Amino acid sequence: MLPACDESYQAPALAYPPPDIADLDQGASLFDDHIGSWIAAGWAYFVSGDLDASRARFERAHDIDHKFAESFGSLAVLDAVEGNTKEAQRKALTAVRLDRECFSATLAQTLLLSGAGNEHRAKELFEQALTTPIGKDARDLAHN
Repeated sequence: MLPACDESYQAPALAYPPPDIADLDQGASLFDDHIGSWIAAGWAYFVSGDLDASRARFERAHDIDHKFAESFGSLAVLDAVEGNTKEAQRKALTAVRLDRECFSATLAQTLLLSGAGNEHRAKELFEQALTTPIGKDARDLAHN
């Protein structure tokens, strides 16, 4: 079982309702060269199960900046989910070279390890990513 799917995992409660996917798409279109908007829309489609739409948004982000780690990492996750192991590995490694704390690259690596039967290492890597300090306040994803 993937660490993110573990029954003990509790997603943090949101103080506001999440945006509709259409709103994220509209925002990405309005701010056409804002990579983060395309990445956010891509993840919304990913979570909804529309992997083709997700890939299109991640590829748009990648087209804006070919050196943005999150676009490589996000595409690596899609490749891992779709069984394209070699491509997922290549993109995840590129993302890590660009940003060693790239969360989507870590997620892709977790999926690859899990798919190869190394559940223990996948869980360790996922836990490490959740507790890696991010931002100026040094908070992490596990203890927001």
